[in-house]
Amino acid sequence: MLLSVRNSTAALFLALMATPGVANAAATASERAAAEALFDSAIVHMQAGEYSIACPELQDSQQIDPGVGTLLYLAQCYEEQGRTASAWATFREAAYLSKRTEGGSRESVAKENADRLHKIISFLHIKVTRPYPAGMSLTRLDRFSTVPESLSEVMWTRPIPIDPGDHVFEASALNKKPWSQTITVPAASSADSGHKIELAVPQLEDTAELAVPPPPAGATPATEPESAQPSPAKEADSSLKTTGYIVGGTGIAVLIAGGMTTAMGLSLKSDMEERCPDNFCVANTPSEQLAFESDKDSLSTYGTMTTAFFIGGGVLTAVGFTLVMLGGDTPQEKVALEISPMASPGFQGLGARGTF
Repeated sequence: MLLSVRNSTAALFLALMATPGVANAAATASERAAAEALFDSAIVHMQAGEYSIACPELQDSQQIDPGVGTLLYLAQCYEEQGRTASAWATFREAAYLSKRTEGGSRESVAKENADRLHKIISFLHIKVTRPYPAGMSLTRLDRFSTVPESLSEVMWTRPIPIDPGDHVFEASALNKKPWSQTITVPAASSADSGHKIELAVPQLEDTAELAVPPPPAGATPATEPESAQPSPAKEADSSLKTTGYIVGGTGIAVLIAGGMTTAMGLSLKSDMEERCPDNFCVANTPSEQLAFESDKDSLSTYGTMTTAFFIGGGVLTAVGFTLVMLGGDTPQEKVALEISPMASPGFQGLGARGTF
């Protein structure tokens, strides 16, 4: 167990060196070599008291090739920096990894130090006023970070461990004014029992609408030239064109429905031909006879629906197309559309031809 923050480095080093680290089988030889070089450099900087250099090197080494020993040194480095919450979390991670992979003295070292720090770490209680606006985000930035940390919504209502020092919190949302507040967490000591700090995030204010500046005194408001004003004829054409799109779109949807009933009817017909070749079907039971009669009725219904869908959809599509053309820039006298029914043994529908 570490007896103090600054006088315990040697004892921790001896405990760590007593058991070799657990190699990461997934790391390549070059990755392990890079992690080892970072680790060695970090130990040198820790011994020199240069924790601002040592901690990032240990972080990178752990990311490249995770190991229990690296985590223990990283936790010690965090504690030397005064980052008690980060040290506590890292000791706990080291204890879990050691138990899962090796057990032994290093698990005990990690658990003892995690328990010791848990008594003095501070907790932040965030209270975000509901309801949350659309697209709301909450971030935190401290003196050890260069990029704000995004706090997930689950952290907005629960106490979270936090390191001593200044922390800048910012909230933002769609069409809302950003909000920010800086809080200072007191430094922890062995005599403390931890601190409870509250952060209240208010309802974000709406962004101010962009106001149009008033015209200068004596100025006459500018008016659009008469030629820029839409004429009644153009407005009527636009309405006609819009109606055409709606009618034509409905017609296309009906034609698609006709295609679906056609496919369903063909599938049923194919199934019936397989069961009853040459339209001759022997029913062994009354239920089979009823099923055959039901299929015949369904096939007839599909045929009726298909005919209705194709005729109705064709008429609607043609009418919609005509309205769009009449409401467009094409001279109306050049638009002509002729619709005529078409029928064949395997097809029923409408034909259209026109001049535009």
